[in-house]
Amino acid sequence: MTEFKVYYNRSDASARIITSFHLLEKEGLIKLRLIENTDNFRKMPGQEVTEAEAEGKTLAFDMGDRWVLSHPENLAYLDRLDAYFARDYSVRKDIVTPYLFPDHPKVFPYGFNYFSSYYGNPTTMPRAAQSVLKYHASYLSGYSRCLSPRYIEQTPDYKTESIRILFMARLWDSSGLRQDPKLSKEENLYRAYLVEEWNSINQTRIQIMRALKKEFGEAFTGGMFHDALSQQLCPDLVLPVSEVRKKAYLDRMKQSDICIGTMGLHKSIGWKMGEYIAASRAIVSEPLMYVVPGDYSSGQHYLPFNSVSGCCEQAAVLFSNPDKLYHMKQANHRYYLDYLEPKQQLRNALSLAGIVI
Repeated sequence: MTEFKVYYNRSDASARIITSFHLLEKEGLIKLRLIENTDNFRKMPGQEVTEAEAEGKTLAFDMGDRWVLSHPENLAYLDRLDAYFARDYSVRKDIVTPYLFPDHPKVFPYGFNYFSSYYGNPTTMPRAAQSVLKYHASYLSGYSRCLSPRYIEQTPDYKTESIRILFMARLWDSSGLRQDPKLSKEENLYRAYLVEEWNSINQTRIQIMRALKKEFGEAFTGGMFHDALSQQLCPDLVLPVSEVRKKAYLDRMKQSDICIGTMGLHKSIGWKMGEYIAASRAIVSEPLMYVVPGDYSSGQHYLPFNSVSGCCEQAAVLFSNPDKLYHMKQANHRYYLDYLEPKQQLRNALSLAGIVI
């Protein structure tokens, strides 16, 4: 039986990787030793990076919103690795970021990511005693169980009526990204880029949400995360706090049929896409700018759009065609089983690195 030493950082982005290793161990397929990367003694290039050692190989898994290897000074990190798996993987030159993404034989796409965990996952376990008590109370109340992969999973269902469309989102607050004379010219240019990107994301989400609400009426479920920025920019769309809690959102998502996806930071694939696929939902999304394993394609697994009106039009295609809607749900369910189910996704990556479980 293969034994893994896994070095982790405390990061929500890494929770699902640790969950995947945990599930393999739980099935008796591996032996697992988890070690916290205290004070970054492993010299990892990012907080969202996890390392694993097994069979004389060292692997890295980067689940961050931005591929840290796009920084040229981090490329040397690959020298001590056998394989590097990136959630955001692309060698496209038309993704507008301050750095290009290098093509490298050690680097592979890991695929979709979304938050899922288990009771006792050390990446999200709080340190303070009071917070630990709240963590245990949350589990006992049943809330933490909703974060397990099994809670999100769902098989396709065929519907000819009461078809529902879902879009729930949050806005990005760029107020903390002001120009700073203490920073370098390059860092301030990067801040300016982020401000423009975040404001664009916000406006796109607001406009899409209003258009869907107007177009589909009672068939549409959605709204913005309850915070000060949303109250300022789109008070008409803000949802009550009780409706944006994770369990409430996941329950609504699984009850919906057509789910809307928009780009995340740095044009990344939002975590909601992974949740939609795991729940076997039909998807309407902005085009995917990053590579994922397997044949995940527009038309079969999701319908793409490039404008607010395009989003409504694509949603209407699925809304008015139950057969097409069901076939897309089935395609996403098959993809989940082959490429995104936590144990399978990790096993696929390990196999590419020459470790067969």
